[in-house]
Amino acid sequence: MKTILAAFSVLLVGGSAFASPIGTLGIGSSGVVNATLTSIFFTTDPTAVGSCLGLIGGAACNGDVNTGTTLTFAGGPLGVGEGILINGGLPFGTPPPPGATFFNPFLQFAAHPNLRYIVLGADPGSTNTNCAGLANGQSCSILENGTPSNVILTVNGTNTNVAISLFGTATDGVGTTSTWTGGFSATIPSITPLQIEQFFCGSDAVCTAAEIAASPTLVVRSTSGSFFATTVPEPGTVSMLMFGAGFVAIGLVRRKKLV
Repeated sequence: MKTILAAFSVLLVGGSAFASPIGTLGIGSSGVVNATLTSIFFTTDPTAVGSCLGLIGGAACNGDVNTGTTLTFAGGPLGVGEGILINGGLPFGTPPPPGATFFNPFLQFAAHPNLRYIVLGADPGSTNTNCAGLANGQSCSILENGTPSNVILTVNGTNTNVAISLFGTATDGVGTTSTWTGGFSATIPSITPLQIEQFFCGSDAVCTAAEIAASPTLVVRSTSGSFFATTVPEPGTVSMLMFGAGFVAIGLVRRKKLV
């Protein structure tokens, strides 16, 4: 029986040996975000520790690791304040401005170049596209030429909370690939969702294709990000664990019959 339990323990340890990025990544920045109707641009973070110039994309760090980070991975952990390169230093989304895109690796790290987050897409925004007359806690997304934005605007007293949710995969170059979900959020003080919509699209709050192409820029401060990575055992690992569990069950049954 002890031999069987020992074998099962080896299987469990073996499964965890092929670890991948797991846990929460928190992102802060002392820079600002320049937002248009269709894109988000993180400016340079002057307090980030380390250089991001040698990473893919070769731009200055535009984010840093915050104290809420619990991420574990091969070669970790991340240091608080470590520089992050978000979207290769480019605006993410679609133009304007020119050059806006989704760049992968989406998140890279100054002192841990093997840790990379790949973005696969953005979650849809609110199904409510009427930003007028919202009560506290209610949300909307701006209707952009007939398509709801992925950004959700939520009334929070006299302020507006702004959020976008993303998803993708993460790797540390050694273990299995993780999946992650998360996104960025900010509070814009003393402005309503309707006023944000009118800032971009005029007093009629109707965003035409021409207005999208000529979108002004809204400067958003104190933006933060939170991303949670998790992993599911590969089919082979699951089979081995089940096989080991079967041995344990058989051993227990035989032991009971012998007593």
